[in-house]
Amino acid sequence: MILSINSSKPYDVEISTSFDGLKSFATGLKAAKILLVTDDNVSKIDAFNDVNTLLSNTGKQVYTYVLPSGEHTKSEKYFFDLHRCLLNHNFSRKDLIIAFGGGVVGDLTGFVASTYMRGVRLIQIPTTLLSMVDSSVGGKTAINLDDTKNIIGTFYSAIRVFINVKVLKTLPQREINSGMGEVIKYAFLSNTIDDEYLNFDNVKHDDEKLMILIKKCLEIKKNIVENDEFEGGARALLNLGHTLGHAVEALSDYSISHGESVLKGLNLIIDMSKKYYAFDDETYNAMKAIIKHSGIDFTSPYSGDELLKKVMHDKKSDSNGTTFVLLKQKGMPELVKLKNDEIRDLL
Repeated sequence: MILSINSSKPYDVEISTSFDGLKSFATGLKAAKILLVTDDNVSKIDAFNDVNTLLSNTGKQVYTYVLPSGEHTKSEKYFFDLHRCLLNHNFSRKDLIIAFGGGVVGDLTGFVASTYMRGVRLIQIPTTLLSMVDSSVGGKTAINLDDTKNIIGTFYSAIRVFINVKVLKTLPQREINSGMGEVIKYAFLSNTIDDEYLNFDNVKHDDEKLMILIKKCLEIKKNIVENDEFEGGARALLNLGHTLGHAVEALSDYSISHGESVLKGLNLIIDMSKKYYAFDDETYNAMKAIIKHSGIDFTSPYSGDELLKKVMHDKKSDSNGTTFVLLKQKGMPELVKLKNDEIRDLL
């Protein structure tokens, strides 16, 4: 399956059951060197060795850089360490960087690619469900600063994204849960994802269904990103559940995964939306039922005051309050600017 993203620099997303397309694409690039970036969890799976071998057979010089796994890796330390690696190996702007991993690897590597010599070509190869359905597409790159998530970054798209659903077979349940948090977010942004796709057990043994699920999520993101690539307006709808989710994630010192945090944030957004729009119990219960499909714990362990304190440091906040994505109903998100007192009341 090929999905074309028609942004300012168009690129294709290839969704398949192999990496066959990667070899021919990389071979055709006029690049002498490739830096393959991954983390110490992903480097242990067979797919990493397969890709490393495949790239080594393109006639180009391949270097690898293995990062520590975890959200704390999205830091200035590894940002500069990766730049030093590129500099020490004399990479030029004509060479290639490949991010092979989940959202952390993709965000950090993408940021490095966007800033080294003001831009080096980038390929994203997402290896987690979350990065396949969301973070590998759309061009957002970032690192964290102290306990503020994604506060330093750029918009910088890959020249190609390769998704191999076979890699999902290697994921632990926690990573699946994290990815399903983003899947359910997309189910609320649009009415195009059927309930059967909202529990991973229903699709995990069927490669065709996995590819369809990923494509459905990315089509929703594509439609939003193509209309607002640099988040001047409607793209902020993709932050559904994220403002509170980031707060949960930070308060847990990232022991609660990103996707699970988003799901907990989304659960709170449904509660806030019911109060804000005063919709009926039937609508409210139908929304809650969608979250329950995941089988994942969606309750937050933190108080409204704890969450609000973190929200005030979110990049969507200013002196006038914070912009939230609320739900009029399923498939009808709305950007709403709320003052701190209003947030406290709704929480």
